[in-house]
Amino acid sequence: MNVLVTLIIFIFGVLNIILFFKIWGMTNNVTSMKETLSQIEKYIRPKEEAKNENVSSLGLFSIDDLVVIKATEKQTHITKNINGKYECYSGGGMNYDGLFSDDELYTWEEY
Repeated sequence: MNVLVTLIIFIFGVLNIILFFKIWGMTNNVTSMKETLSQIEKYIRPKEEAKNENVSSLGLFSIDDLVVIKATEKQTHITKNINGKYECYSGGGMNYDGLFSDDELYTWEEY
């Protein structure tokens, strides 16, 4: 019986050592992946920031504002700003409500 327990403990110990080195190797992979992603982010982020500045800088409202349509008194979210008109969706982005100008919308606080 002692031989069987000793054999099981020995196998368990060897497997733990193997697992330790495998985990140690994976931490090196995380470091290299982090470096690669940071290099990619340098090229992607300026494009996204420029896109968001061009889209959201026009008009009284900004992207993802909660607004109310004056004509229907329907609550909606602004998703895009297209040449001073706001593209609005309701229902979690499922229902297209239309393009509206500044004077066709209330802010949620005004309503």
